[in-house]
Amino acid sequence: MAVLLVIALGMGIGALGLLREDLYVVGAVMVFIGLVGLVVRAVEWLRWLRQ
Repeated sequence: MAVLLVIALGMGIGALGLLREDLYVVGAVMVFIGLVGLVVRAVEWLRWLRQ
């Protein structure tokens, strides 16, 4: 759940990039961090399923 919130927050901040270019970069970084977290959770879940 927290991963989805980070991605949504990053997209919201990225949308504010229309006002200031720096916010677009911050939003893109937050979305990237959220996607990395999502991949980590997916790998943990797949390892759990294999056991």
